[in-house]
Amino acid sequence: MFGLLIGVKPIPYLKKNKIYDVANSNEWKIVDIRPKHEFQEMRIATSINLPLLSLEKKIDSYVDRKQDKILLVCWNGHRGSILTRKLYANGYNVKLLKGGLNGLHK
Repeated sequence: MFGLLIGVKPIPYLKKNKIYDVANSNEWKIVDIRPKHEFQEMRIATSINLPLLSLEKKIDSYVDRKQDKILLVCWNGHRGSILTRKLYANGYNVKLLKGGLNGLHK
């Protein structure tokens, strides 16, 4: 059977119909992991840009506690899936926007 990996937790996703609640909430920190030029073209208003390549080094300066709610955002979910899984496995309270920003248009 494909897709069954022992010991690998599934990626925690946030469905696109919940993004407006999250974006207007003080409980969530929204981190856009796309390169700066993509972030400047289009973004969620309450998000900050920490590009994928620098996020792992800066995550502790942005998140006070691992329990803080973090939503990772990328264009279509592919770049964010690896990082989401890694942060989740290290105890962070993180979710990935399902389908990314591209999925919000559909």
